[in-house]
Amino acid sequence: MQNSAAQRIVVTAGKLKTPDENEITVILKGQAWLGWADMTLTRSLETCPPVFTLSVYDLDDDTRFPAVPGDPIEVWIGPWKGHPGNQLLTGYIDRLQTQVSPNSRSLTIVGRGKTQDLVDCSARWKGGQIVSSSVLETARKLAEPFGITVAGVPGPAVGSGKVIPYKCIMVGERAFTVIEELCRIAAIIPVELPDGSLYLCPSPGVKDDEQFTFAQTASGFAEGVNVQSAAMLTSADGRYSEVAAHRQSFDGMRDLGNFDAVNTIVTVKDPAVKRYRPFDFVMELGRAMAIENADRRAHWEVARRWGRGFRLSLTTDTWRDSAGALYEVNKLAHVQLPKLGVPDDFWLIAEVTFKAHPKTGRTCDLVLMPPAAFFVQPTLPYANLPADIAGLAINRH
Repeated sequence: MQNSAAQRIVVTAGKLKTPDENEITVILKGQAWLGWADMTLTRSLETCPPVFTLSVYDLDDDTRFPAVPGDPIEVWIGPWKGHPGNQLLTGYIDRLQTQVSPNSRSLTIVGRGKTQDLVDCSARWKGGQIVSSSVLETARKLAEPFGITVAGVPGPAVGSGKVIPYKCIMVGERAFTVIEELCRIAAIIPVELPDGSLYLCPSPGVKDDEQFTFAQTASGFAEGVNVQSAAMLTSADGRYSEVAAHRQSFDGMRDLGNFDAVNTIVTVKDPAVKRYRPFDFVMELGRAMAIENADRRAHWEVARRWGRGFRLSLTTDTWRDSAGALYEVNKLAHVQLPKLGVPDDFWLIAEVTFKAHPKTGRTCDLVLMPPAAFFVQPTLPYANLPADIAGLAINRH
């Protein structure tokens, strides 16, 4: 990319400059806009799409930002085109706000990733009935009209290659709602990648019924090294003493008082919950699929609720690990926070928020959870945390 004003516009007053490795660059209509003073950009395993807010102050009076809400946008960290850099987001501008005062003029952009169209818009499928289609194939067909590509790790039983015999799409049902429902059945998680595509990734611990090894950050988070602040939340709400899966059925034996025996497929208990707290759910699909998936789904409910009872939030003073890679969701990070009573262990990065501010500089907020928070396995995974931390869940009851 040539360093010319025609191709690179700097939104702050002054001369063009060469971006450093942490320079925030916005690509809009083939032009790179630099000089952003304030940014918040969040990527999460739990929500789609990623969201961002960008602001610039002291905008030149003669600088006109050539965009309107709805325009496509890319957000990068570092140089653009032909130079090393990291793409953070590909999406659309949702809102623009320009503010003026006697001494300044500022601009704020709010937007989301490309999968916002799947989240916001209704699913359209010819005939409204999905028959014998894999999760990956279904997701691709639903996303294709929106210009979104979908990829995944195929697998016959667990993974994006899992075939769903039948699914009826209701009028007005959102496209992402359909995709997410099928992903839950197949034990996979839909995540938007920085290029705007959708990736159906395996849940922690599962890949075609085998252990899945997750990538790790080159360096973790340690007190006195790179952690500015940290907080540990443990909770018991949202957990149940037993979870029971039921099949969707109209059965005459209900009149004989034997409904539960006929229609209950599997019951899974959480031994740490001592009070009577039952949770029942009905498998969404037909009888054959319900029986096949009930055990996995019930254990998933118990394991996930256990894992989400441990939430570690921290702020670090850098966006990158020791190898220079940006922090990413779905990676394991080694944590050393003795003041919180958290022994050395690996936690899964569930959420990353990159921040830049004129006063606080560049920081990164992260949410980490036990892998069990996104796990599917047949037993309660207490071994995923050190015994004394896992014991917090038991000792609270």
